[in-house]
Amino acid sequence: MSLKCIINEESFKLDFGINTLVVKNAKIFRTIYNDLSTYVKILDGIDECQQSAVFYIKEPLSIVINDKKNLTYLFKSMAKFIKESHEEEYNKLITEFKLLFSNISDEIDGSIEFEEVDINKLFQSFNVKYQEEQSSFIEEFITYIDVENSVNKIKLFVSYNLYNYLTNEEYEQLAKELQIKQIILLDICRLIINISKEELLVIDEECCII
Repeated sequence: MSLKCIINEESFKLDFGINTLVVKNAKIFRTIYNDLSTYVKILDGIDECQQSAVFYIKEPLSIVINDKKNLTYLFKSMAKFIKESHEEEYNKLITEFKLLFSNISDEIDGSIEFEEVDINKLFQSFNVKYQEEQSSFIEEFITYIDVENSVNKIKLFVSYNLYNYLTNEEYEQLAKELQIKQIILLDICRLIINISKEELLVIDEECCII
């Protein structure tokens, strides 16, 4: 996979890890925040990258890993894994539950009936979900990236001001993890310090590359 961003007809390769774009003009930043394509074009090879392959993280501190779409994917994946590798165990458990219900029916006043098990409802009853409370923000963020990458087959993640929420150590850790996982992230910031100019792109007040 070869992704490039085009700014003012200049082409820049996007590498695995974190690619940082600093936008000094506040109005331009707001425009890019609302519509990246106004000033920045993303190419996948020679063609423009499909919007469905770009995932936007506009509020890095408010990520939600267990939304409906992600849980649907999780339940589907678990059901498939159970069928392929643990069907015998699953069927044994369901049979034991049915036997328990039948025994209870004999012991209470009035007979009972029950339907076949809906595996998705079973997952819901156990409140199955992705683990949200990680030991650090970076671990939580990486888990979020992993989940969204699996669910949506993402080619490019775009975040806003992520760098400004990280310590230097966290920034380096995240960059390293994303490189290992071969994930590309473009972080678009207003202000940035403590990072070498060679590692970032800067758009000045006139929307020119400096």
